[in-house]
Amino acid sequence: MGAPTAPGPVNSTTARTLESHVPDPETHLCVVRLVPARPSWQCAGCGEPWPCQVRRDRLLSEYADDRTTLGSYLGLQLADALSDLPRQPASDLHARFLGWRRPT
Repeated sequence: MGAPTAPGPVNSTTARTLESHVPDPETHLCVVRLVPARPSWQCAGCGEPWPCQVRRDRLLSEYADDRTTLGSYLGLQLADALSDLPRQPASDLHARFLGWRRPT
């Protein structure tokens, strides 16, 4: 069973409205979605700062052939996080959201 992905184009609104638990269409079992719980930006699945290591690995796999879109998606998430976490240094959030990506 592969990791679930967001329906249609991913933008900050789509990511914000995704539920943290959804039924897998093949198994009908509840699958934890590793989406941010806002406004804290903790992973709704594991409670670690989003994107957690599991989510990072899944994002790298999901966007393996399109790292530009991955960067755009993470940039949108960063913009939302900057609004939700105004006391967090922007450089820290940048490192958290974009600094972990592996070079292509």
